[in-house]
Amino acid sequence: MTQSILFLPGMMCDGRLYGPQIKALGSSCDYRIGDLGGYESMSDIATEVLADAPATFALVGLSMGGIVAMELMRQAPERITHLLLMSTNPFSELPDIAKRRPLQIQAADEGDLSRLMLEEFIPNYLPQDSDAGSSDNEEAIRDLCHAMAMDLGQGVFKRQSRALMHRPDYSPDLPKYDLPCTILCGDRDRLCPVSRHLYLADEIPKAQLTVLEGIGHLPTLEAPNRVFEAIESLLDL
Repeated sequence: MTQSILFLPGMMCDGRLYGPQIKALGSSCDYRIGDLGGYESMSDIATEVLADAPATFALVGLSMGGIVAMELMRQAPERITHLLLMSTNPFSELPDIAKRRPLQIQAADEGDLSRLMLEEFIPNYLPQDSDAGSSDNEEAIRDLCHAMAMDLGQGVFKRQSRALMHRPDYSPDLPKYDLPCTILCGDRDRLCPVSRHLYLADEIPKAQLTVLEGIGHLPTLEAPNRVFEAIESLLDL
């Protein structure tokens, strides 16, 4: 039977975040991209994703997509066969970050989404110290992230910001994850440090951790082959 994979993008990203992996998979798997932009709570987002998901599926989530994946594990663990979490965080929002969200939402309401993404969000997606000399790949990633955000628009930005701001702490659930699991991160991630992923790997019983050297917050774009290899290994393709 063909394996079904559900990909969950990060904040203000769409299926293009997983473009290299989807291309490499070809016709070997059925895949769907979860829509994370319709609601203001993780619970409602996950409920909508589940309504459009296959009966059973492997789950791949990056950043906000990883957080939604943990909500799916809370709501329907029996439907999920394998789990790959990347560049993510099981904990609730830190107070200093939560305080910034209303100002960012206001700026988006005032038509400032492009500046927000270019100045406050996208630079943090790139590896630490990358400002010293951007590569052509980093410029392409900047452009793609900006294009995805502008295509999704300010309404999605506002809803996702509120969902992240009020998200629960998923750490108590992690020891209940009884399925094959891979944790993957970059060692130069500005937003979700290696320590978060060490915690995930320690708490999830069958988790295997891979740390990618020199990679930031978006390994699917920065190290596409390594992420594809992680999917292949997890699903035994």
